[in-house]
Amino acid sequence: RIDCLFPNADGSNSDFTKSAGATQYELVDEAAPNTTDYIYSSTLNHISTVNMQNLSGVTGTIFGAAVNNVALKDDAGARSIAAVVVSGATTSVVGSDSLSTAYLNYQELYEVDPNTAVAWLEAGVNAAECGVKVVV
Repeated sequence: RIDCLFPNADGSNSDFTKSAGATQYELVDEAAPNTTDYIYSSTLNHISTVNMQNLSGVTGTIFGAAVNNVALKDDAGARSIAAVVVSGATTSVVGSDSLSTAYLNYQELYEVDPNTAVAWLEAGVNAAECGVKVVV
């Protein structure tokens, strides 16, 4: 099965600017992405992360966790983002996705928990933060 988890609280990294509102997670928690509220940054190495809803009732092996970021660039020059997972004391940055001038979904897969280097456990998924980093 595949479970889709949505942001439910701000995480420990909040470098990005909010387009409106008081919390980042409320700007990126839509099932269908919108362009009316968002977070943004053009500053190299800025990171923003959010806490996610919890998995429940997992039986069997968790084969991976995917981070989806919907993004675009709105200025000249190259821009790239990477997916971020904060698990325990480990912050893992994966990928370098070149942004388009149109909104696209960028997905990175974490096959193992970056904090333990073994298969994800339900508790690890529930404690992890997911997000985005400006890499170019």
